[in-house]
Amino acid sequence: MAARIVPIISLKNFEKRKDEITEQLIAAAENAGFFILMDHGITIEEIECQFSISKKFFDLPAETKGKTPHDTKTNNGWEYKAQHRPSTGTYDQKESLWLQRNSQWPSDDDVPGFSETTKEFMKKCEGVSDQVLSCFAVALGFPEDYFRIANDPTQPDCLTQLRLIHYPPSDNAQGTWRAGSHTDIGCVTLLFQRDGEDGLEICPGRESHSSFAMGDMFTPLAAETGPIVVNIGDMLMAWSDDRLKSNFHRVRAKDVGKSPSRYSIAYFNQARRDFVLQGPKKKYAYGLTAADLPQDPYYPQETPEGPSFLDTGACVCALQETPMQNSNNAVWHCIGNQTQNVYLTTGGKFFNPVNGGTTIDGNIYDDSNGPQTNETFVWDSGSTSLQQWVGNDSLSPYDLACTGQNQTTFSTAFYRANQEIANNETAVDAAPCWRAGAVSVQIQNITEWQSQGCNEGFLCANNTANSLPQYCPPLDACQSVRLSSATCTFEGKNIGMGPFEPVICQGGYYCPKSANGMETIRCPSGSYCQPGASTPTPCVVGSHCPEGSAYQVFFIPLAVLIVVDVFSVIAFLFWRFRQRISKANRERIGKIKQRGLGGMSAKITGYKALGDENDNHEDQEMLPLDATYMPRRADTFSGLELALDMNHLQHINGRFTDNQLPPHVMKFVESMRRATDATDFGLSFSYSDLKFHPKKSSRPILQNVTGSIDRGTLAAVMGGSGAGKSTFVNVLMGKTNNTDGIVAVNNSPGKLRRYKKVIGYVPQDDIVLPELTVYENIVHSARCRLPRGWKDADIIAHAESVIDCLELSHVRDSQVGSVAKPIISGGQRKRVSIGMELAAAPMAIFLDEPTSGLDATSASSMMKTLKAIARLGISVIVIIHQPRSEIFDLFDTLILLGNGQTIYEGPQSDAKHYFENVGFHFPDYSNHGDIITDIITGNGRDYKPNGNISKEALIDHWSSYRRKMGATNTDRHTLTALGNTAMRKAMENRGALRIQQVWLCLCRAMLQQYRAMSAYWAEMGLATLAGFLLGLAQNPKKGILFIGTYKDSYSILSSATDISSAPELALLIAIAIGLVAAAPGVKAYSEEMLLQRREAEAGHSRVAYFIAKVISLIPRMFLGCLHFSTPLFLLSVPVINWGIAFAANLLYFYCIYGLASIVSAVARREDAPLFATMVSLIVGILSGAAPPLRKVESWHLGWLWRGSPGVWLAELYFGRLVSPFAYLYDVDLAAQLTGYHLDWLWRNMAILLLIGTIYRIVAFFGMLLTHHFRR
Repeated sequence: MAARIVPIISLKNFEKRKDEITEQLIAAAENAGFFILMDHGITIEEIECQFSISKKFFDLPAETKGKTPHDTKTNNGWEYKAQHRPSTGTYDQKESLWLQRNSQWPSDDDVPGFSETTKEFMKKCEGVSDQVLSCFAVALGFPEDYFRIANDPTQPDCLTQLRLIHYPPSDNAQGTWRAGSHTDIGCVTLLFQRDGEDGLEICPGRESHSSFAMGDMFTPLAAETGPIVVNIGDMLMAWSDDRLKSNFHRVRAKDVGKSPSRYSIAYFNQARRDFVLQGPKKKYAYGLTAADLPQDPYYPQETPEGPSFLDTGACVCALQETPMQNSNNAVWHCIGNQTQNVYLTTGGKFFNPVNGGTTIDGNIYDDSNGPQTNETFVWDSGSTSLQQWVGNDSLSPYDLACTGQNQTTFSTAFYRANQEIANNETAVDAAPCWRAGAVSVQIQNITEWQSQGCNEGFLCANNTANSLPQYCPPLDACQSVRLSSATCTFEGKNIGMGPFEPVICQGGYYCPKSANGMETIRCPSGSYCQPGASTPTPCVVGSHCPEGSAYQVFFIPLAVLIVVDVFSVIAFLFWRFRQRISKANRERIGKIKQRGLGGMSAKITGYKALGDENDNHEDQEMLPLDATYMPRRADTFSGLELALDMNHLQHINGRFTDNQLPPHVMKFVESMRRATDATDFGLSFSYSDLKFHPKKSSRPILQNVTGSIDRGTLAAVMGGSGAGKSTFVNVLMGKTNNTDGIVAVNNSPGKLRRYKKVIGYVPQDDIVLPELTVYENIVHSARCRLPRGWKDADIIAHAESVIDCLELSHVRDSQVGSVAKPIISGGQRKRVSIGMELAAAPMAIFLDEPTSGLDATSASSMMKTLKAIARLGISVIVIIHQPRSEIFDLFDTLILLGNGQTIYEGPQSDAKHYFENVGFHFPDYSNHGDIITDIITGNGRDYKPNGNISKEALIDHWSSYRRKMGATNTDRHTLTALGNTAMRKAMENRGALRIQQVWLCLCRAMLQQYRAMSAYWAEMGLATLAGFLLGLAQNPKKGILFIGTYKDSYSILSSATDISSAPELALLIAIAIGLVAAAPGVKAYSEEMLLQRREAEAGHSRVAYFIAKVISLIPRMFLGCLHFSTPLFLLSVPVINWGIAFAANLLYFYCIYGLASIVSAVARREDAPLFATMVSLIVGILSGAAPPLRKVESWHLGWLWRGSPGVWLAELYFGRLVSPFAYLYDVDLAAQLTGYHLDWLWRNMAILLLIGTIYRIVAFFGMLLTHHFRR
């Protein structure tokens, strides 16, 4: 039974009695929830004046009162019978005017003095409220002014209102209510009544045991002008952790007879909209706000009294009696904001039942008389009737969303929650979050929802204006998933942590923006939909994209790769087959030529022809009658060495006639004459007081060297280590500029470097291309160095004659091979090296240790060949150590050096006599060359027991000898003067044009790569393996290489971000390409550096060679990139365009090959591959992935990273992998955190190309400088 005691509290002497008054107020609020205030400071006159002005307003016609219509958005204005009470099932029988400080007010023209009087009365009410609430604040442990701030009516978000109420007179039956049982939602309510206008009944004590306290004992309160009836509202009850009680009250009509008009004034003190309501004990842990607590439409705010449901706008719709007077027709009423109570408010939309009628009873889920939604009605307070809605803005955005169409999912949850509440159970079906005890956070307000709706890429299946998107604290399992950058799923589908939490669109599906996130569609065949897709992305032609694909698998590159590889294998096999056939044909034709008809008779008779002892030589009967050359037997030499046996055939002028030489030798001689435009094509050298003193050396390396080398002689330069042999030869060749003295060529002093095109140099090591055949090495040299006016047939004929003269015809088509993997013998390799110089038709040849590494027989044969070359008129100068006696005897001239000075210079035949005159003894049958070597190195004591044998003494003796002999002209041949115009022109025309050399070097480089097929396949295999392993590592991500923070207010829903996968992929690609391409790039250059230097010194164009080498590697880079990129992207399936990614990888290959060329130019060949790999690894790490580029820039080292191609590759990948998700994620934030730019695609491409080109320019100049320093 409810208590009937209502405490009376006086506020007299408030400041002095504050503590006493506080105790009384708290006791009344805790025990009753109602109390009466006396001595409050508002006079009876002021109260009666406000009632008078209120009556004047309510006496106005309805049309006039309607000028201040009720606004459902703010709950201000005039309303008539608009509140439907669930406790009575009917509308309250009253009209009222809701007022706030800044709301619309009635005009003073209609009610003079209304605004001034009412606003002054409101201030009086504010004062009383402040006193009461200050006492409650202190009692609850808050600061005294806490509620004054929370309820400050001067703030725009304050909800405090004054309500003027009029109950019209009416005839009543017993039990009729003028206002049904209810509680107030605010903090405290001040109620003013007039004498004699009774009807208020209260249920103090919060002991009601039935819904709305129906059946409880209510206590009538007599109406009296002056005292204020105060009751605690729901808001203050929650604020006090339920310590203060909010209780029921009602207004009852007379049981018998007519009820007269009743007037009352209610002042509702309420908190500001944005103020957090949280008690001192934090019973409601997350706090509550007056307006921002997300609405849960599944939770019934009022107990349904009949058929009800939730429509597609999450509005609650209830079948009830029409609010129009004199009508009891049934009508469906739908409102969005359930706190307005669908049974009380007249806001929202109304729909006629399909079957009409007056019946409003029935089960909550009864749909037998559902709404007819083709016509929508709204309540017009002016005419107090339902009017057809014409689409104006009279409805709130919450009510505007109402459709009247049942949403079965919403309604089912609504029904279950209602049943759970009725069973006094936790309404789990209406829980806003799946986590127990969790409170949801609204992430979009109604304005944002109306303007932009569900964020693009999200599914907002349960979100409407009345169920706005919310965030819920995740379950532990889901939290773990989100921390791993994944999305929470259940049975393979993405789920939120509450019914109103948006979820990112499922991979393999898309959520069209036009559907506002309410629809998810399976991705059609031929397209793919990554997580968060709002539209399907069309797959490119050649991709595999079945229905429901979350990524595309692009197969065209794989098909192209297979075709390329199969074609390469077939082409290689076909080429090898043709080579074998061609070789077999040449061998067969050669045998036929040698055997004549013997081969044919062998085929006819089946017997092999017997070989004639002269079968391998030309028939003497076929020679001219005046021929002096006679073929030799097969057991003797037949190449250039034939010239050694023709001393008796020389004419007086020293030349051979056409009939004195074998045909193949004569061809060579004629080519030489044609190349030099001279009959005598040798060079003579004369030098006087030569000196070479390096700038940083304390003494000269070469000095006081005087002598001459005649045309057509074989001159040997001998001396011990450090004797100056190489320096002397370099000066003669023009490689080194002498610092003093004179050198004349053909009696013409001048710059020696202009003769480099007619001077050949054969280094000690056999510097040839091992992948090329004998013929290819020699013919390339001929094409690059012979006069540019020659036809290719003439060049080939000259090269063939060189091969024949050097007796290399039988290995013509054999690859030369390397020292590590020899194919032809060492002597033959040396002959090839000499042949490369003879192919250029030189007028002089210098050789460094031509017998080094050869056995005695090969060395002797080699020197005989050189002697024969000299006999043909070409000057041959060799540097040699300790020659055998047979070799020593072949020399025409000896130049013996010691300590950089001349010990002897003159004919080889006179050397023994000269040293014997000095006192040295030559034993019989000794090797004069060995003895002379010992003598000039200061080790001749065995040959001169007494006297000075030092090199200094020998040098002085030679100087004396020279002075005694005087300067004698030793030239024995008629020389061709350099001033000869024809010869000068011939020298100027030597060598192919630079563009022709580019083509020749390109063809040679491509042939080299073809011959090194095993290295090519190894590189392609490594590239494929690297791409496969890297793609396999990225495959689990299924192309999702970026997860950012969701845009705008949805950011709170984000999983752990992953902004590192994209740059890390680029980092791994950079490292992999570096490992794949660095070593092959080095091999392409470093293996040929010596050959390139040799060719450059002979007059070849370095620019042509380098350009050709760069161009020749482009197909290799392209194929390497294809082998690498195809498995990589086939397995990792990134969203980046395949062509763009391939181009980026190709440009990085280009950079690494360029970097390798720099390493080749500056590092030793043995160290270059490892060094290049390490450098490539470093530039790959400098990609800005780790440490992040933004961090590096804070160290002021961004310039260093930006100098690496890796950072440009990473930036390109980051931009292409991140930009497509700009609609979903905050990509600008990701770019800011990483330091990359999103839209620098073509700039990145251009800079990669620029860096690779700069690398090659640096490599080229490095090659030039390295060659210069080594010289």
